[in-house]
Amino acid sequence: MNTQNHENKTDKYNVIISPDVIKKQIHIKQLKKEYLDLYTKHDEIIHVEYESLMIKYTKLIGERIYENYALDVEVRSLKMRCEMAMAYINQGKKADTIAINQEVEKRLEDYYKIIDQQTAAIKAANEAIVVPKTDMEELKRLHRVLVKRLHPDLQTKEDERKKDLFAIGLAAYHSLNLEKLREIVFKLDIEETDDISQLESETLDEISTRLKSQIKHLKQEIHKLEYTFPFNIRDNIYNDEWIENEQKRLEEERNILLQQKKQYTERYELITSL
Repeated sequence: MNTQNHENKTDKYNVIISPDVIKKQIHIKQLKKEYLDLYTKHDEIIHVEYESLMIKYTKLIGERIYENYALDVEVRSLKMRCEMAMAYINQGKKADTIAINQEVEKRLEDYYKIIDQQTAAIKAANEAIVVPKTDMEELKRLHRVLVKRLHPDLQTKEDERKKDLFAIGLAAYHSLNLEKLREIVFKLDIEETDDISQLESETLDEISTRLKSQIKHLKQEIHKLEYTFPFNIRDNIYNDEWIENEQKRLEEERNILLQQKKQYTERYELITSL
């Protein structure tokens, strides 16, 4: 009896696989699992959680900040008009309201652009589709299946058809198209094939190195995201007490701005009537 057959594992084609190769295969499967977890987490953060956080933040806080910003720009505009109108009066002239309006509009052009952008963002948030929790859970589960079965970095062979199907599947996930994603995942084979056992040891090392590099990159990207808006205030967005306090603060700020607007409006009307 050949003792080597007892010491070494054989695959389904009766090819003897050395313990070193088996060890590398196991390690690569572990790396694939880690990569899969990180990739799906990263994709979920930037394509699903980001939109969810922004919608909630915009509706509860962002819209009020925008309203105050627009009101603050209006107060600045009135203050400028008063100062320009007084300059005419100091020169013994009647205030040229048309020239004043044109100059103020020019000076505040960049502010008005920001207001337009914020208006569009709020409109998008109010029109955004809210996906039911059960559907969102299924979307995440199908997305994970899609990545595991089709992501190019987890394949042992290049397959253009799989790349195309993966791209279509990602587009369906990012657009929250559950039916399309279901259809794509349904097309995939039930049994997952893995050709690692047919690869040479050197190729296994290359795969391992590539996966480690991708894992490191994903960890760095996820870490960066955690310190950027809105993820850096994620806990606050889901904290009712923080939301209430912010809304109260913004309401007080709004009242101050409304009072200033009233004062400058009355002053401008008085100056231009002289």
